[in-house]
Amino acid sequence: MTEQPIIQVIAQSDKGKVREQQEDRCVALALPNRQLALLLVADGMGGHAGGALASMTVAETVQQTLQPYLAALQPLPTRKLPEGEGEEAAPMVTQKLDLRTVKLADQQTQDDPPTVTELLRRTVQQAHLAVREKKADPENVALAQAGSTLTVALVIGRQLYLAHVGDSRAYLWRQSALRQLTHDHSGAALLVAAGMITSDEVRGHEGSHLLYRFLGGTDQEATPELIQIALEPDDLLLLCSDGLWGMMADAELALHLTAERDLALLARTLIGAANANGGQDNISVVLARIGEKG
Repeated sequence: MTEQPIIQVIAQSDKGKVREQQEDRCVALALPNRQLALLLVADGMGGHAGGALASMTVAETVQQTLQPYLAALQPLPTRKLPEGEGEEAAPMVTQKLDLRTVKLADQQTQDDPPTVTELLRRTVQQAHLAVREKKADPENVALAQAGSTLTVALVIGRQLYLAHVGDSRAYLWRQSALRQLTHDHSGAALLVAAGMITSDEVRGHEGSHLLYRFLGGTDQEATPELIQIALEPDDLLLLCSDGLWGMMADAELALHLTAERDLALLARTLIGAANANGGQDNISVVLARIGEKG
């Protein structure tokens, strides 16, 4: 019998039924024989050119910034990450990369290495500065309003570390119960906190697109929400853009999570459901299931 990997991951995206261009980026990197994974969703904003460039810049910067740390967790021979492929080549794009194939930058020795949470905070800052640098180029006038959300997760052993800016989301599915781990940094979410609307009314609310935290604006707007939680065997993590959660209530999302265990089929099912409900935005889905060992 083939032994199941400790952690399974998958990432899929679709441009939806309305948008002409894919402005999301999603990544799932896993080391199959260890409980180690890097997951992220970045949702670009600020027009076609600006949104696509911003999310691509964020995704690439996060991976490059975290590479030295990931290298320290696995000593196997490695080679360079492949160049990113265009998401428009196919409606369903799956990125599943083995961390053993990633060549990581030379590590810098430090007397006091950062904690994982601090590492993620610095990574978010680097991604923010990278978007700002792109926008500062005088030849990129069309990028003046460019920005991106970012929800990035590191799974190390039985610990989940999250950094989050914007309105992409991270969910935990545990023992048939769905829990939203992140808070939306949007005007609509503030109305929910004030008791003026319900969480279900966020979907479609005009304030849901007014973000007060995102990458590429001011330093204050790029301040991340940082989360650490303990994981349990068979936990399922879902990271997604608002193109998914904005198209279905949590109750419908839970039904799909209950009905399908295969991650590839589940990702396709979720994207299909979002499109069936209107597909008003780009859709990104990242899934990670925690195995029994670890």
